[in-house]
Amino acid sequence: MSNSPTIYMDYAATTPMDKRVVDAMSPWWGDFVGNASSLQNAHGQMAKRAIDKAQNQIADAIGADKDEIIFTSGATEANNMVLLGLAEHLKSEGRTHIVTSKTEHASVLMPAMQLMRTGFDVAFSTLLPCGMADGKDVLAALNENTGLVSIQAVNNETGVINPLDEVKAGLMGTDILFHCDAAQALGKAPFNVKDTGVDFATLSAHKVYGPQGIGALYVRREVQSYLKPLVYGGGQQGGLRSGTLPTALIVGFGEACAIAVAEQSADKQRFENYHQIIRSALDKAQVTYKINGHDHGKDSTLWRVPNIMNICFEGVENEWLLEAIQGFAFSTGSACSANGNKTSHVLEAIGCTATEVNSSIRLSFGRMTTEQEIQRVATELAQVVSSLQELTQAA
Repeated sequence: MSNSPTIYMDYAATTPMDKRVVDAMSPWWGDFVGNASSLQNAHGQMAKRAIDKAQNQIADAIGADKDEIIFTSGATEANNMVLLGLAEHLKSEGRTHIVTSKTEHASVLMPAMQLMRTGFDVAFSTLLPCGMADGKDVLAALNENTGLVSIQAVNNETGVINPLDEVKAGLMGTDILFHCDAAQALGKAPFNVKDTGVDFATLSAHKVYGPQGIGALYVRREVQSYLKPLVYGGGQQGGLRSGTLPTALIVGFGEACAIAVAEQSADKQRFENYHQIIRSALDKAQVTYKINGHDHGKDSTLWRVPNIMNICFEGVENEWLLEAIQGFAFSTGSACSANGNKTSHVLEAIGCTATEVNSSIRLSFGRMTTEQEIQRVATELAQVVSSLQELTQAA
């Protein structure tokens, strides 16, 4: 592999921090110090004001109220907080049936598996050919014991947008709780907690050009008493998640959300152009490929975020591409597992064969990606894949 810098094409795994976010955080790394729980002095009061501002910025980004935002260490903790934190409440009401999808993030699937070991019943909805959760099947899976539905807003591997409105409509008039992992939606797809009707929504700063190590859980005010804390201590955040709040990280998260809201439309337009540049290069080189999760009968701007491309190249193993491509960094799937060799459960769930899974890569770009970089990526990708496909066909 070359030692020269590569173009970063793994934004779905983590985004670089926006310089404006770094600038907002910078004073809290050195010049300013204070514990937002220590309100007896000016330093603590200043930290509290900074956190309150950020909390409002995050709430505004999703149409929530400030006191409905609970800070966590990230999306993984937030997802665990919902599924495991609701277990006692759901059991007390005899509602131990949960409906979710096989394409959810591991931080939803693994807690769901843990709940199954304690007596819960978990139903996994079927998927449409385009990779969406089948809204009708989600609703058909409900029964009198269903206590929770958990469906992500945007899939982290394919970029497919799930039909939350359809699920919301089916849940109206019931007391079934609705959770959505919206980590990949913020700043990329329309997401508003009032419009979607969710009771819980998971957010992550490092997916939206903010810092790693901070996330948030939206908890609708009326259901906050249902959650049992996973972390006990000084009673911060209404006792739902104790611990000293990391002011710098929260300030960065808030700034990232404010920027995301302001620039979402411009970002989307640019990403759609980048998406087309890559596809055009592959088509021009007569590469044989398919977009995983792509349905030609749907408007891609409505059902799929344009900055994530999961591409299957016929006859070309993704490991070959990892070795052959020198100019840009990409992935062969989700970064949610410590085992980098693990097969994509998402691609398997949407019906890809083992051969197709092993021939697929994920390209994801973002705000800092330039058109010149995309042109270079498209050119190298088309050349490398075309050459490899010629070799495999000749063999």
